[in-house]
Amino acid sequence: MLPKTTDIVIIGGGIVGCLVAYQLAKQKVRVLLLERSRFGSNASGATVGVISPLWHVDPSIKPMWDLGVRSLELFPRLAAELTEFGIDPEFRQSGVLKLAFSDQQVEELKHKLSWQSDLGMGMTWFDTDDLLEREPEINPQVLGGVLSPGDGYVRGQRMVDSLVQAATRLGAIFCEETEVLSLKRDGNRVTGVITPIGNVNSGQVLIAAGPWSCMHTDWFGEELAVDIKNAHLVVLEGGGHMLPETRYNEVFSLIVDFL
Repeated sequence: MLPKTTDIVIIGGGIVGCLVAYQLAKQKVRVLLLERSRFGSNASGATVGVISPLWHVDPSIKPMWDLGVRSLELFPRLAAELTEFGIDPEFRQSGVLKLAFSDQQVEELKHKLSWQSDLGMGMTWFDTDDLLEREPEINPQVLGGVLSPGDGYVRGQRMVDSLVQAATRLGAIFCEETEVLSLKRDGNRVTGVITPIGNVNSGQVLIAAGPWSCMHTDWFGEELAVDIKNAHLVVLEGGGHMLPETRYNEVFSLIVDFL
């Protein structure tokens, strides 16, 4: 049974929605998360979960790069916290090995290594013989590779499950197979959500439905719909219960590499 009121409704049970729910629950905010299918049933459960800003974030976009590096710094602490709540998200900081099988790939890796080496993160180039000695199962046609020892990975579904359990123990309410049909509105102000099993009043609504976030533009009216047509996450504020800016930075640092 859904609560009649809550501080925030989060729509979407992937990594973004669940991580925000966990962080808000730690701040004793009343959280209700609604997922139309199963938690982590889409991209968040299928992802390989590589935590590697060195290879997956463009360093020329400095804000995104800073978030990616901060993500890598924060993940060990987050994984330890979640494990204490009972489910290990299986974060392993075992390094990432990027391999080259053509002269062009060798050139690309060495070019990246030229600036990555200045970061002091232990990046190392390995020739073919060194790679095969280190990892005998590698295709012997490999021409070289770069090891970034500080990178890691997390199990996508385990990560989502651990967040759900931890946030639930902190008081958040999670509901699977509960579709949001529309938003409750008072003029231009969002006041909650409408579902098949009841309506919920809420000061804030966070739409964290990934690529599905832009499918519900009819909820907002034509003028606002134009602004969010490509959105993966939408925040609708109506009060003062959301995280301060510094906490938002921490939350989105943690998710930037995961997606």
